[in-house]
Amino acid sequence: MNLRHADIGEVLRPLRDYFRDVPWTALLVPSGDWEFDRFLSSRDLLQNLVHIRPSDPGLILQIEEGIGDGHHLHLDNLFPAFRVAMANATRWPGVLLWTPYGDAAFFELEKSAARARKSLEWLFSHLSVMPGIPNIDLLHSQYTEQFVSSADSVPPLRIIHLSDLHLGSRVAQRRLPRVKQLIQQLSTDLGESAPILPVVTGDLMDTPDDVHLDAVRDFLEFLHNIGSEDPIVVLGNHDVRKDGWLGAELQNALRIQVDRVRWFERCQVGFACFNSVRGGNLARGQIDETEYLDVGQALDRSPEFAQQFVLAALLHHHPIPVERPSWYRQPWYEKFLGKSFEKTESLESAGDFISWLQARKIGLVLHGHKHIPRVDTHKDMTIVGCGSSVGKVETDSPGTTYMSMNVVTVDAPRRRISCRLRAERIPGGGMTSDEQHEIILNSKAMGRLRQG
Repeated sequence: MNLRHADIGEVLRPLRDYFRDVPWTALLVPSGDWEFDRFLSSRDLLQNLVHIRPSDPGLILQIEEGIGDGHHLHLDNLFPAFRVAMANATRWPGVLLWTPYGDAAFFELEKSAARARKSLEWLFSHLSVMPGIPNIDLLHSQYTEQFVSSADSVPPLRIIHLSDLHLGSRVAQRRLPRVKQLIQQLSTDLGESAPILPVVTGDLMDTPDDVHLDAVRDFLEFLHNIGSEDPIVVLGNHDVRKDGWLGAELQNALRIQVDRVRWFERCQVGFACFNSVRGGNLARGQIDETEYLDVGQALDRSPEFAQQFVLAALLHHHPIPVERPSWYRQPWYEKFLGKSFEKTESLESAGDFISWLQARKIGLVLHGHKHIPRVDTHKDMTIVGCGSSVGKVETDSPGTTYMSMNVVTVDAPRRRISCRLRAERIPGGGMTSDEQHEIILNSKAMGRLRQG
């Protein structure tokens, strides 16, 4: 069956009931590479696969045309099996295979028409001789041994990116139980096939007093139990100020363990962690020379990792300006200050920071601060911002918010990342997955930077 990617959701919903009793369903998942996707979405390929065994009761679904650059294929929430495809977004193209019992697996394809055709013929030939409901786990194991490179011995690292929780505020107190539930659901959806790392890019506390610090300790303990890896935290301006002024309360924030560099050897990923509030420029943020020296020395203590691993940078403030989306309601002081306020929106000496990242071949940056989720590319870097995870942001519609948390996957051997911007717009209403709020991005930037 051939489907236009724009209509996939509309078409698949009724098909879910119509084909409820088929022993297996396979979806050919495109890559985003136009030339290869022309092959994967061709009628000739579909006919060849069907003719392997025309009487087989399985169902093969094919996108009518490639998704191409600048377009996104959204698979969430139509079938539970599609979560498996989302979890393997850095490994597209491939075949998503699932059964009526809920078993599912993703079979990766090489972006070569000849080799992909050989893999597809092997897969559907083996499916055709399996009676009844196929053993997907066994089939996936055999397929991996036959066709998938040894790069799979290095698992991807899945990051749950949180920011701007403002623990201690009324909004956080009211919504934190729901936020924890959403994080738990995300962790469950991501499964156990790859390590999960919680990352918080600042503003854990609304103001740095002892009561709020206790709430932070409780939340960090929760994150320790959610991920397979200990969480990483960087400080934000609210973590070190009271009523907007830097003061003695800084000592409370400093009790939060902040790493300079964290290495994940199993996944071949490293994180350079920056304190963008140390210089005292709280609203705009600043990375000073001492910070560059400290982080650089920490990287150089492990020169092999620094040269071979994929590197990411974490900080609270954003290194490039953030566009205001249509749903964002500008606070009164931004409107009052007008253009003068715009000057406070990007990191002070942002150009120096970007140059430092380029010198270190860092291709991924995660940040918070503006309470607006975003994905951008800038000078061969992928820059991902998380909004407020408790939805502490004004929107254009009463009763709506953006309780934001991103899922970022780093696949080091393939030098690829995927990013999903997740948000619950109506508290308790469930995560959205439409085009405005969920984006899959396979970045080539990391490959260009690290292969040099």
